[in-house]
Amino acid sequence: MDFGTSLMRLLTVFVAALAIVFGLTSGSLASTPTPDHSAHHAATPTPGSACTGLATPTSAAGMNGMPAGGNMGMGSTPGHGMMMNVEFDLAFIDMMIPHHEGAVAMAKVALARGEHEEIRALAQAIVDAQDAEIAQLQTWRSQWYQDAPPVTMADMTLMQNMGQMMPGMSDLMGSMGSMHMDPTTDVASLCSVTGSFDLAFIDMMIPHHQSAIMMAQAALANAKHQELKDIAHEIIDAQQREIDQMTGWRAAWYGEATPGTPAVQSDAIVVNVTLDEFAVTASPAEFHTGQTYRFVVTNTGLLPHEFMVLPDMPGIGGKDMEELHHVALGVIPVDDLAPGAMREIEVAFAQAGDYQLVCALTGHYDAGMTLTVTAAK
Repeated sequence: MDFGTSLMRLLTVFVAALAIVFGLTSGSLASTPTPDHSAHHAATPTPGSACTGLATPTSAAGMNGMPAGGNMGMGSTPGHGMMMNVEFDLAFIDMMIPHHEGAVAMAKVALARGEHEEIRALAQAIVDAQDAEIAQLQTWRSQWYQDAPPVTMADMTLMQNMGQMMPGMSDLMGSMGSMHMDPTTDVASLCSVTGSFDLAFIDMMIPHHQSAIMMAQAALANAKHQELKDIAHEIIDAQQREIDQMTGWRAAWYGEATPGTPAVQSDAIVVNVTLDEFAVTASPAEFHTGQTYRFVVTNTGLLPHEFMVLPDMPGIGGKDMEELHHVALGVIPVDDLAPGAMREIEVAFAQAGDYQLVCALTGHYDAGMTLTVTAAK
């Protein structure tokens, strides 16, 4: 083992030790930039505005000791005796409930401030549908995991760093890479809009819906309970339909498509990729020629990473980066994959054979950041 590899593996152990000693939270491990809505809103809500008196979301009665309010322990410290091998279904429920609560809170603001009747009608539909889904998820949690402690983002990140993820958990983490689950901040942003409220609402709700769709897609692939797969289908269908509506309204009312938030394409298969120190995971990992794949790449580690889809070839770790970029089927540069960042690229495999999903930065590839996949005809 060369010095670079030894140093990387030592760093991995050191980071894991820090996580245990200090209880690193998701705020430091996987913080993600939120959409810039400064063009739409001022810093603070106006007193006496339509938002006055609107309650922030609360989980029903703080179910099973689960923190109410939708943050789901985003800044909490993993418990001393926390479960390390959490079931996917439990994690999905504990992540989807606050995500839905955030959408409901935003929609309630739109009911009071929406400028178009279409936005107000959509907001009511979101409240009705997602309140019902929250109640259903809470019921299942009580039935299936009554005594289980709440699963937080900090717990999941620590499990991932320690290599103790259960099957499917990396998919769920990948889908949440850019998810903003602080509904208080979202509500405050909408309440303080001074320009077009409907434009700000659309620009916040579309990416919120997209992250829910990616979470639901992870559930379709990994959930054990058929009930969760059924509700995942409903989430995908309903929220993609609403994304399409909002995209159309934005184009019609404001003359442009939603910037930086492309709708999920029906002909592209989503592949959730997670990068950390020092591994690459992907789901699904089976590919076919002629099919377009949308790689949703999330850096859940503590270091910047790069992502490339490369034909399988010898000596990748020793090749010049410019040479690799030239032969790569797709590249997300290191400047775009800071810790906590999520980026997407679409790739189609023209020829059958083996390929590598890699981070080829110096020392990263040799430390294990490569995953060999096969594209079949």
